[in-house]
Amino acid sequence: MLRAFAVVGDSLRPIGQGTVKFIDPGATPTVSANGNGDGIVWAITTKGWRSPDRPAVLYAFDAANVANELYDSEQDAERDRAGMALRFSIPTVALGRVYVGTKGAVAVYGLLK
Repeated sequence: MLRAFAVVGDSLRPIGQGTVKFIDPGATPTVSANGNGDGIVWAITTKGWRSPDRPAVLYAFDAANVANELYDSEQDAERDRAGMALRFSIPTVALGRVYVGTKGAVAVYGLLK
């Protein structure tokens, strides 16, 4: 699960936890923002060790409260489903888009026009 911590003095204090469980090997999040605000934490469900192929799922969480899921690519699977998941895939954010490496392809997400 995605967890958020605050640095308090010389220690970390838990301040939030998401509800999505990421299987082995877990997820490496990427953070994007619009200047100093509107932070989003992006994470991908990856392929587990010796697990069968399955679609990758891109998740977006509110950086101020990671318990608040903003989006996932299965909400409208017909339009947004990514390709087959890879192990250790990390979302890449550039120029207003999110890129997800999948088996033999790259899924690109951005605002709908």
